[in-house]
Amino acid sequence: MKKQWIWIGLISIGLLGFAIIQMRLLWIGVRLELKQFEQKVEQAMRKVQDDIFDEPTLEESLAYWIVNSPYPNQGISKDSLIEELERLLKYRLEENLIAADFQFAVADDLAMATRIESANFEETSFRFDEFNVYLGNKIQQKSSCECYLYLHINHLFSYLLSQLNYLLIPMLFFFLALLTGVAFLIQNARKLQKLDAIKNYFINNLTHELKTPVFSIRLASNLIEQQPKEAKKYATLIRKENQKLQHHIDKVLELASLETGKYQLNKEQIDVQILIREVIESFRLKLEERDGKVELVLQPKSLLLTIDRLHFANVIQALMDNAIKYNSSSPKIKINSQLIDNQYILAMKDNGIGIQKDQQKLIFKKFHRVFSGDQHEVKGFGLGLNYVQQVIQLHGGKINVESREGEGTTFTIRLKVK
Repeated sequence: MKKQWIWIGLISIGLLGFAIIQMRLLWIGVRLELKQFEQKVEQAMRKVQDDIFDEPTLEESLAYWIVNSPYPNQGISKDSLIEELERLLKYRLEENLIAADFQFAVADDLAMATRIESANFEETSFRFDEFNVYLGNKIQQKSSCECYLYLHINHLFSYLLSQLNYLLIPMLFFFLALLTGVAFLIQNARKLQKLDAIKNYFINNLTHELKTPVFSIRLASNLIEQQPKEAKKYATLIRKENQKLQHHIDKVLELASLETGKYQLNKEQIDVQILIREVIESFRLKLEERDGKVELVLQPKSLLLTIDRLHFANVIQALMDNAIKYNSSSPKIKINSQLIDNQYILAMKDNGIGIQKDQQKLIFKKFHRVFSGDQHEVKGFGLGLNYVQQVIQLHGGKINVESREGEGTTFTIRLKVK
C-alpha cells in the first residue's frame, strides 16, 4: 500500500509539472499568435489606408466630416462614411483571415479627441495604443489636423485563445485524462486500504472463532486418551465442535459461491409458512434460556412459493439469531406475513438494542459489523446479513431494515408470488 501511495504522489507531481509546462506553452502560443495577429492587422490597416487614398470622394468626405462640416454637393453623409470605413476594415481584416469583432475611431493625434466613431464605439474600453494608420497629408491640409484611423479589437485575448483551439483542446483533453487517471488511482488506493483493513479484521476474527473449537477438540482428544470410560461424552463434544468448525467454513464458502454466480439455487414449490414455523421451533430452547418468546401472525396460513428451502431457511435462522443475540433483555420477537397484490411480505420485529441510523445503510455490506464502544458485543464475521441480502436478491426479492437505537429492529422481506 505504501508503494502505491508513493507512485500516486509521483504521478501527482508529474501531473502538476505537466500542467505548469502546458500553461507555459499556452502562454508562448498566445504571444506568438499575438505577434502574427498584429502583423496581419497592420497589413490590413495599410491596405485600408491605400483604399482611402485611391478614393478621392472618400478622402475628401473624411476631411470635411473630421471638422464636422457637411460635405458639399450632397456627397457622402456621415453615416454612409462610417459604414464605408467599417466595410473596408472588415473586408481587409477578413482578407488576412481575421474575423474578430472591432471598433474604430478617427482622432486627432495631438488632442486625442475623436472626430468620427463607429456605431459600437465605447470610449471607456477603446484603446488608442493598439493599431492605427495615418490618414494622409491631404486630409491634414483640408481638416487642419493630423488625424489617424484607430482600430480596437474587442476581447482580444479571448479571440487569440479561440485561434489556439488546435492546441488548447488537446491539452485540456490530455490533462483531464491524466487527472481522471490520478483520481481513479487515489480512489482505488483508498478502497484497497479499506479492503486491507477489512481483510485483517476478518482474518483476526476468523482465527479467534476457529481457535475455540480447535482447542476444545484437542482437549477432548487428550481426555479420551486419559479417561477411556468417558469417551462417549468427549466424542459428543468433538462432534459438536467439529460441526461448529464446519459451520464457519460453510458460511464463508457459501457466500463466496453466491457472489461469483456459480451457485444455482435449488428452487421448488414449498409452503413458506410451514418452513418458517419449523425454523422458529428450532430456536425454542434458546428462547427459553433467555425467557424469550415469539409471536407468529402468518397470513395466509398456507402459501406455496418457489424458493430454495435450505437458503431461505438460513435467512430466517440468521434473522432470528440476530434478534436473540443483539438483545440485552428477554427477546420478544413478532413475525407476521401478508399477501398484498401478488407480493409476499414477511416482517420480523424484535425488542433488541437497535441499530444506529448511520449504520443502517451499511449492515448489508460484507464484513461490516456494528460497533458498540470499542468492541463488538457479539462475535461474528459480519457475513450474516450480507448472505441474507444475497439470498433474497437471488429470489428476486428485496429486504430492508427499520430501527431505532434502544427500541428494536424490524427486517422486512418482499417476494413476488408467481
